Amino acid sequence: MTRPSVGPEDADAHISLARRFGTLGELDKAVTFCQRGAFACAGLPLSALTNLGNALKGQGKRGDGRCYYRKALAAKPDFPDALVNPVNLLHERGELDERSHAVSTSLSLMQRFEAH
Repeated sequence: MTRPSVGPEDADAHISLARRFGTLGELDKAVTFCQRGAFACAGLPLSALTNLGNALKGQGKRGDGRCYYRKALAAKPDFPDALVNPVNLLHERGELDERSHAVSTSLSLMQRFEAH
């Protein structure tokens, strides 16, 4: 059985694969597919920006990850993933107390719920 191939122009497939590899902890592949997804479309989809930020953060490149979160926020200031990811980054660095983290995460989850 052969694996299906992903065409270079299929941004959604690349982003989906990036998310999957990120979940599996294969961060190098996640970064590669995020970048391919970004190049496959005219504008960078917000999910590609946040997924790339997450993959880079997972590789220990927190500054690079934060840059991609900021790009997503600049494009859409109320995008839930772009809102919660920088908060998580601050929390992991010990720069945010538990209460602030919980409030931010709750607000983000409420936005996601209301969107669906």
